[in-house]
Amino acid sequence: MQDWTMVLPTALSLSLHVAQIAALARVRDKARESPPCTSAPLVSILKPLAGDDDELEANLESFLNLDYPNYELIFGIASLSDSALPVIRRILEHHPDANARLVITDRNAALNPKVAQLEGLVPHARGSVLVISDSNVHVESWYLRDGVGRLQEDNVAMVTHLFAGSGERTLGAALENLQINNVVSPGVATLAQVGPRPLTIGKSMFVWKRDIDAIGGFLVIGNYLAEDHALGGLLLARGRRVVVSPRAVANRNTTCSITRTFERHLRWAKMRRSISSAGFFIEPVLSPIVVATFAILLSPSLCTFASLVVACGAQVTSAAFATEMLRKKSIPFRFLWLELLRPWLIFACWALAWFSRTVVWRGNELTVGPNTLILNTKKASRPIFATSLRKRTP
Repeated sequence: MQDWTMVLPTALSLSLHVAQIAALARVRDKARESPPCTSAPLVSILKPLAGDDDELEANLESFLNLDYPNYELIFGIASLSDSALPVIRRILEHHPDANARLVITDRNAALNPKVAQLEGLVPHARGSVLVISDSNVHVESWYLRDGVGRLQEDNVAMVTHLFAGSGERTLGAALENLQINNVVSPGVATLAQVGPRPLTIGKSMFVWKRDIDAIGGFLVIGNYLAEDHALGGLLLARGRRVVVSPRAVANRNTTCSITRTFERHLRWAKMRRSISSAGFFIEPVLSPIVVATFAILLSPSLCTFASLVVACGAQVTSAAFATEMLRKKSIPFRFLWLELLRPWLIFACWALAWFSRTVVWRGNELTVGPNTLILNTKKASRPIFATSLRKRTP
């Protein structure tokens, strides 16, 4: 009887995981069509850039071929030594007729370096709709029509998109894409349907410029590391709606290393802990492989071993299914087996996040307080593994 009792936590974890994949399937089932645009307001696409990310040039060029009649593209960098600059210059040179331009921003305008760039880009934006998009996002022609159409629905202040990890050519990139496709996007889809509030994802955000002006501009969220989460909260607090589009944009991760993937998810783990310690505490429950492994360690038996086998099979299957749903292309089999290791990489990030509030991002070492409030910032001077193990800031 005791053996079966130890299987129950794995069964619960599996149920929760399958429910999230089912939520993603329900959301994606609505992705066949975008709502019609009642009008075509001028859209300003803001691209705050830092560094030459995977396929940066192709990603940026995808924004020059959108099926929308009225938009501009504004690139921002905070330094003339930024490695993204040559890429931007090539794009502007190769597309002289594009409504695109470069702005040099002030890195000291806000503690959050991305918000500092956005604050510098907004004065150059002529559109009534602002689109904020990360450098590793690759979009298709429907992108603006979909976002603007949903933004024009009743009382909507923000539209954010699901995103699909794609392009993996290295182990680190494959691990990153598996995490996005089998955990992050299903979680976003679940919260959009049953959560207290939708997640607002900085990968892709459409907002009315008048709403940004109404909250006091981007500087209001300039001291928060999770600026997308903070912005969504402010808009919701004003009684406005935030909508998650069922259509997915491509998040290109092609050649990143395992170390870089670990660093990114350690940073995100610390951010989630600062937003909700209680929610962060139960995160491992959502990983059947982790739960089943601990069940074996606590009570080795044929039953707990069988539950681990089932958990492994279920997570590998769901990873293949979710990836196919999001990007209409399966993950190569040579990478699919990494789903057996990915939960432990994320669990290590989860564990380390309890011992430090320091993150390294865009060359800055930041100390993060409640709700990702940035308490201190300085130029990064040590590896992420060193900062991760520093004494926890009170």
